[in-house]
Amino acid sequence: MRNNLAGVESLLGNIDAAVDLLERSRSALEALGLEADVGYVLTSLAEIHLDGDRPRQAADLALRALALLEGRADHVLETGMAHLALGRALTRLGDLDESRAHLDRAAAIFDASASPSHRAEAWLAEGDLARSRGDERQAALLYRRAAVALQPGSVA
Repeated sequence: MRNNLAGVESLLGNIDAAVDLLERSRSALEALGLEADVGYVLTSLAEIHLDGDRPRQAADLALRALALLEGRADHVLETGMAHLALGRALTRLGDLDESRAHLDRAAAIFDASASPSHRAEAWLAEGDLARSRGDERQAALLYRRAAVALQPGSVA
């Protein structure tokens, strides 16, 4: 429930309130020894820090999430989300080669899961990376691909 409330707070622009809710969730889950659940919360925290223009914190949190989730077949989509958050953070920090590696890993996970919405998120992040490299044409193509993939009946 706190994760959902944190998402609402973030959408409303209340980044600090969202972080507080997720930090309380993380503490409770750590006390219970629920490592995978802590990984989910860390990924959510990373995404919220990205929304709040705090890429260094987001990268640190995504790395911690990956340490808890990587290699867990029962949490593969969340592992992809952690790679995606880390890739996005690294793009903003200017570490474009390392960003590419994490975005590629996220894309491979999302391709294997056949999840159009997850894949579209990866295309958006790849578009941001292309734009950071000065390739506006490639960025536009990736943004368009993401938009088309989310249309009803699309087979992008």
